[in-house]
Amino acid sequence: MLSRNNVPILAPIVETIVAIFMFLLVFSVWKRYLKRKKEATAHLAICFTSYATGMLLTAIGKWLQFGLDIDPEVTSYADFFILLAYTFTALSNVFLFAFTNGIFLNNKIKYLIPITILNSISIGLFIPRISIKQGSYANAFLIVLYHAFNSIIIMVILIWLSLKERKKTKEIIPRTGFLLISLYGFFILLLFLSFGIDLAIVSTTGKGYSLFYYLSWFFALVGLVSGYLGYIMPDWFRKVIR
Repeated sequence: MLSRNNVPILAPIVETIVAIFMFLLVFSVWKRYLKRKKEATAHLAICFTSYATGMLLTAIGKWLQFGLDIDPEVTSYADFFILLAYTFTALSNVFLFAFTNGIFLNNKIKYLIPITILNSISIGLFIPRISIKQGSYANAFLIVLYHAFNSIIIMVILIWLSLKERKKTKEIIPRTGFLLISLYGFFILLLFLSFGIDLAIVSTTGKGYSLFYYLSWFFALVGLVSGYLGYIMPDWFRKVIR
């Protein structure tokens, strides 16, 4: 496979494709919000926008790393942009929980405050680590683990509450919606697991872009589509499941 400056060409291509699809979903969610002005929809829209921005940033970093004339042993735009992207995923965690809190927990502020604090700590830890110096991503391994732990907590809560609500109804549309929302959490869990495995491989062997790296992007796309279909429920999808 064609590779330059330690970046295989497949990596920025995959990331760009996923980012484009993600922004299409973002547009659809914001369109729904402008139509109905529901607070939960706004939270989901900001969550998806943050995720999509993070995805786009990682793609930009890979294209710069691949295309620029640099010394890959010294400089890594890929590391710079992926660490920057993590700050956006931490922000998205806050708004995902705000969405969850609004849908399932009656907007109780006592639940939102600790989640906001935990993810603010993530952002505060990532920002000083953002650097174009080669190895900055691998050196942030423990911070990534902390961020992944925070994300896992939110996803587990989302899955649990979605499946709990699903048991309360026998109507096909809400049951499908809650199932898809739970699948969103499940696939995002797989995303962080795969990224964690790939980062562990980078930290121990110095070789990245394993199969788990590409699986992460697949899980991200499937998960976000599931979340979109589960909550937004576009008319064409309602017709399919009826």
